[in-house]
Amino acid sequence: DEPVEGALGKSFRTRPEFGQDEKSSDRTNTEGQFNIGQLGDGAYLVTVQAKGYLRHSRMINSGEEVTLLLRQYGRISGQVLSLAKGSPIMGSRAQLEPLGDQKGGQGLQPDTEGHFRSNNLLPGNYLLKVTAPGHRPASLALEVKDGQHLELIIELARPSS
Repeated sequence: DEPVEGALGKSFRTRPEFGQDEKSSDRTNTEGQFNIGQLGDGAYLVTVQAKGYLRHSRMINSGEEVTLLLRQYGRISGQVLSLAKGSPIMGSRAQLEPLGDQKGGQGLQPDTEGHFRSNNLLPGNYLLKVTAPGHRPASLALEVKDGQHLELIIELARPSS
């Protein structure tokens, strides 16, 4: 609930009767306010976007004052380690799959030290699957909240003989 300075607000509508589009834009001030200018009567599609935030679009009537809430992307970062040794596992792989109605899984390639990250996650529920040669796979259900940064340590065990 804090103002977002520098967000870009745009308004748009098509006027087929005049054969033209009406559009306007403005950046938010330090209080998070913007003015999309002198527009004709009627409804406009208003879109607000800022780096690190999900774009928000809504139909608004000209002259109407509204409050638009921008949601921040979530992030996860972590490291894949051997449970027995506590050291990074070479060749580990991580896959993040959204649960529910969300779309778009993503592979997270851990580096040589086992570190991985994903910066632009929609708030929601995910399943993180981690595999590595010579180790049992692991799965972890995650809930990423608005603007949250989850830091994880994933320890993989060797299969028992």
